[in-house]
Amino acid sequence: MWFAEPIGAWLKDGSAPTLSPTSIASLSSRISSITGRECERCGGAFASGEPHFRVDHTLWHQECFKCAQCFRDLDGEVYFRFDDRIYCLHDFERLYAPICQRCKSPVLNGHVIKAATGSYHAECFSCDGCLRDLDEGVWVSDGLILCFDCKEAKRQNPEYICVQCKHIIEPDELLKLHHDCYHAYHFECTTCEQTLTSTGRRLNEKWYCERCYDLQCPSCYECKRAIDPDQERSVAAMGHHYHVEHFRCARCLVPFHGKPFFVNRELPYCQKDYIENFGERCFVCSRGLTGESVRIFNKGWCKECYACHCCHRRLKPKDKVLEENMQPVCKKCMEKKMFQTMLKERQKRIAVEEKRKT
Repeated sequence: MWFAEPIGAWLKDGSAPTLSPTSIASLSSRISSITGRECERCGGAFASGEPHFRVDHTLWHQECFKCAQCFRDLDGEVYFRFDDRIYCLHDFERLYAPICQRCKSPVLNGHVIKAATGSYHAECFSCDGCLRDLDEGVWVSDGLILCFDCKEAKRQNPEYICVQCKHIIEPDELLKLHHDCYHAYHFECTTCEQTLTSTGRRLNEKWYCERCYDLQCPSCYECKRAIDPDQERSVAAMGHHYHVEHFRCARCLVPFHGKPFFVNRELPYCQKDYIENFGERCFVCSRGLTGESVRIFNKGWCKECYACHCCHRRLKPKDKVLEENMQPVCKKCMEKKMFQTMLKERQKRIAVEEKRKT
């Protein structure tokens, strides 16, 4: 940190500089030394005897000696040099000054101490546990800087230290955020603005008390409790939300866990129970039909039971068939005389039925 003093200003206005008086002999040598030199800011030359500012080994015109950010005149002001530029106190604090992690103020005077947890004034660099100086070494634990004694005590008797106030947290006051520990009373509920307790919860980057948190979360349709998206898995089905373990078959009560389910009268069933209780049954073996089955002639067949009524050859779902007594007959049997006979009998039967209707 420096105070700006114009060189040779006393020759111009007849008054000696107030900060660092300069002798005539030394001033003359300094004024003569500007011959052939250029201004650090504008690159222009200096006139003989022209008042100017000297910063380290650089020279500045009086009108060029301004803050690089706000262009404020720094004549007689406190200034800082950073990356070959000069700044007023305000802009240096705002742009570049390190912030002390202990007192939260800019580090401007003296030495700045850099640690794993941030920057510190020399007088602020102390143990977060006992506030003693750290002359004998520094240990970092859970974002805290500790002396050896406090480090050992923390290892043997773990305690939670509030990141915000650095005080010990009792178990019934603890809230955790991104692996950091806080006293719950440092936060308020986003909805009701009550001071939080250790039951406070976080949702979408906002804090809520337990009651308001439950109102923000979907409720399980089965148990009616709120589903915590941070700690509980859930599933959306049939227009409702469920805890994973509560979305289960209405008959055997086994959770589905991603397996197919079937709905009857707004209740979910596993495949086995749905088929046994509500499903269509195979015309041949009477077993319940699943998705892999054949439905034709108002009847259902298992894939294993779907066969020609005449030759009993197993059929594929896409095979061409003809109906005989509401059962499938294959193409080969169609071409046989036996089939022609059956066809005539069928036509006679249809004719008899039509006469009865009339």
